[in-house]
Amino acid sequence: VARLPAFIVYCSTIDACADLEDYRRAGDWTREAKTFCDDRDFSRWVGICRVHRAELWRLHGAWEVAA
Repeated sequence: VARLPAFIVYCSTIDACADLEDYRRAGDWTREAKTFCDDRDFSRWVGICRVHRAELWRLHGAWEVAA
């Protein structure tokens, strides 16, 4: 799977889950996206994905990590 299209799918899915307030699923997709990027040396996380990841950390009480 090509990196950029796959990343766009991951990011769009995380965005949709967050919009639906399905934070468990958003967290699952976030972990999978991180694994996908790490395995392919693709460290690029666009702004909205960083926002969603921080939002998930905040919801779990990890304020320092979220910041």
